Amino acid sequence: IVDCRFQYEYDAGHIKNAINISSPSELEAFFFSDRLAQFMQRRTILIFHCEFSMKRAPDLWSTLRNLDRHINIEKYPQLCYPESYVLEGGFSQFYEDTNTIAWVNTLKWMTTKRTLINVTLGSEA
Repeated sequence: IVDCRFQYEYDAGHIKNAINISSPSELEAFFFSDRLAQFMQRRTILIFHCEFSMKRAPDLWSTLRNLDRHINIEKYPQLCYPESYVLEGGFSQFYEDTNTIAWVNTLKWMTTKRTLINVTLGSEA
């Protein structure tokens, strides 16, 4: 599970075993480096999400897909990561539906500008 939220969002609470990757360079370094052979040895399904899966997760998913196609241009449609998805509704919907979160700190929802500022500064709302 690829959590595409900012580090402070991930640190506040995340899906169990999710990794935090929030930039294209981090994505490329993690999935198309020495780990590639490790991932290729078994079936790997990637699930991307951000807070609502409206912008950051779809963008990073698209980056992964484009990198994968470029690397495998001679072998297409064979891909390194043929199964990758964006979690509908994102972290927010997942939490609402399941309540299965590995908490790191107290979760701070980003529903208002005031809350967002408080999360960014690390103080209580």
